[in-house]
Amino acid sequence: MNSFTDLTLDDSQKAPEEKNDIDCTSEQCKLCKEYLKKKLKDVGMLPASTVTSITANSTEQCNKYNFVRKGEIEKNSSDEDEDDDSSSSSKEIREIEKLKDKKDKILKKIEDHKHHLRRSRRQAALPGTDMGVDASVVGRRFKLSCDNKGVATDGSGLLTLCSRCWAWRELPDNYYPRYMNELVCDDSDGSCLSGYATCGISHRSAYVVRNDSGILNVITLQSGSFCECRVKVRRHFKNLNA
Repeated sequence: MNSFTDLTLDDSQKAPEEKNDIDCTSEQCKLCKEYLKKKLKDVGMLPASTVTSITANSTEQCNKYNFVRKGEIEKNSSDEDEDDDSSSSSKEIREIEKLKDKKDKILKKIEDHKHHLRRSRRQAALPGTDMGVDASVVGRRFKLSCDNKGVATDGSGLLTLCSRCWAWRELPDNYYPRYMNELVCDDSDGSCLSGYATCGISHRSAYVVRNDSGILNVITLQSGSFCECRVKVRRHFKNLNA
């Protein structure tokens, strides 16, 4: 999950070290990891008892996440116990080992599923759920950072027409992987072009494994990819689509 990128940032805004430090060995990456942990704690994705360590006298800066750049999260000093760190690390290692044991079997399931889709040219049905606000979305979304419309997010000088958010979606515990990295529309601001158009999420297909009482089934979910301004079929704006 630490490899998930902030989808509200363009490639031009990411430092080379942030792109290449996959193993998170640098001090900057470790600091960003603590910022992310605190953010997940603040939005309710991690329990309130989660210990974070962000020291105010750190010589490094985290430019990996938009919410850090915009100052939406405060630095804090922590005197966390080393035993807690060790226990937490041991649990993470055990979880990683369990996931690795399932990796080959799950990847084969996914490849078989892709082959079936290509052959039959049909998309697997999207299952419903009662979780979250939108019943058509499997799991629950947690927004980590948002950009308001009318803001230039890169050096091109072009403005975004829709407010958008970087979100993580947590799937039910019988799904693998459990988390999806998404870019979605800000549901608190769904209009664009002064109300003559509407913001909508565009999706991409994502293959995940669902454990149905011990039987592993590969299914297709729709993952938020970007937010676009869609002109309504009326008035003069329709004629601009030429």
